[in-house]
Amino acid sequence: MRLGMHVSIEGSFPEAARRAKALGCECFQIFAGPPRNYSRRKPSHAERDEFRGLVGEHDLRPVVVHAGYLLHLLSKNPRVAKRSRSLMDAELAVASNLGADFYVMHPGSAGEDRARSLDTLCRTLSGLPPGGPVILLENSAHSGAGVGADLRELGDVARRLDKNAKARFGIALDTAHAVGAGYDLSTKEAVGRSLGRIYRAVGRRRVRIVHANDSRVPVGSGRDLHEHIGRGHVGREGFGALMSERTLARVPFILETPIDRPGDDKRNLARLRRLAAAAGSGRRT
Repeated sequence: MRLGMHVSIEGSFPEAARRAKALGCECFQIFAGPPRNYSRRKPSHAERDEFRGLVGEHDLRPVVVHAGYLLHLLSKNPRVAKRSRSLMDAELAVASNLGADFYVMHPGSAGEDRARSLDTLCRTLSGLPPGGPVILLENSAHSGAGVGADLRELGDVARRLDKNAKARFGIALDTAHAVGAGYDLSTKEAVGRSLGRIYRAVGRRRVRIVHANDSRVPVGSGRDLHEHIGRGHVGREGFGALMSERTLARVPFILETPIDRPGDDKRNLARLRRLAAAAGSGRRT
């Protein structure tokens, strides 16, 4: 089981890889550019080669690119939807250029016609050219308008994709979002039940990464508030149970936990690593 975290791209993409190594990551996640604007800069050949070299030298795999905050493919505003599609195309180009393994995106919020919104998402994913990183849809904490709080919706999307799109499609499972959406992950028994629901919804092999985040809010709150590992409504027992699951033994766990004071990122990674070590000896078979 490989462990890592989301790291800043401040300075350059190679600096992000160096930052990941210095923090003790075995894999890492980045944005393709400033997350709160639509502009994306293609890395230079030198920057691309240096980034890829550092990833290979330090064995920092997988590399995950997370979509920016402004991506909203399902927006009812045609201008926003068009800009979102352009943003996604630009980010996928950056991810491909860097040799990233995965591109994570939030499905977004559905309009009043939920079926039409899901059709739009399926058409968009099926219309992407082949090649490039595997596209992962992330589950949502927000019931109601949010697509993917009920993971059966993401399973439905997967089943409706064309053959080429299915080959590069998966799920990023966020533990805090799952808790917010009503999937209890706080005990060994609860993890077993919730993973059973998740696998029935989307298929076990489609869960390609786990965003390892504790939750400040309880099960079924419909809210997305990340907490430090072991201090929320997943807790140490919940993470220990998740990391004991044979089905997740080869799935990377990537932290997106808060940094309230210097060193929180390293402390959360160390805590997760201790739980992973303890879980390894008791993994379910």
